[in-house]
Amino acid sequence: NKWHLSINPSDIKTCTNDKNYPPSWDEASPQAQASVFFDSAVICCATLFGNVNGCNIVEVCHEEEEEDPILPPCPGNKWHKSYQTGSPSSDTCTNDDQYPSSWDTYPASVQVNFFADSPEICCEKFIRKSVESGGCIIVEVCDSSATTTSTTTTTTTTTSTTT
Repeated sequence: NKWHLSINPSDIKTCTNDKNYPPSWDEASPQAQASVFFDSAVICCATLFGNVNGCNIVEVCHEEEEEDPILPPCPGNKWHKSYQTGSPSSDTCTNDDQYPSSWDTYPASVQVNFFADSPEICCEKFIRKSVESGGCIIVEVCDSSATTTSTTTTTTTTTSTTT
């Protein structure tokens, strides 16, 4: 997927590979396309913002396309309200590993107060907004060892902030 400046009004200093950009960008000459599309998030950030520091990266894993396989689900990650600094919003549910480590030591009967089985349940339980209403942002992290890479959903998306 092509990396480009996010045109989402709420995204500030953000590069993404989503499909939300003007159709004219696809129709532009190869030279013009080279100024709006980039091979990686790092190149996008460096080109558009001078460096990657402070650049937000939103990676969208699109539904299966003929040449791209679907990414596997993230097994074992627990859904919870995001407590990571730099989250897209305080109304964010994620399955990253950025939560108090003491939560893992509690019995399952207590963990239900912190964790949910799905992003939709997390949004309804902890954010008190539905995904469908657009009031809850989902950030799905497929690699729990990486703290700056995550996957958000409208399809499936990754958000990173480099500082």
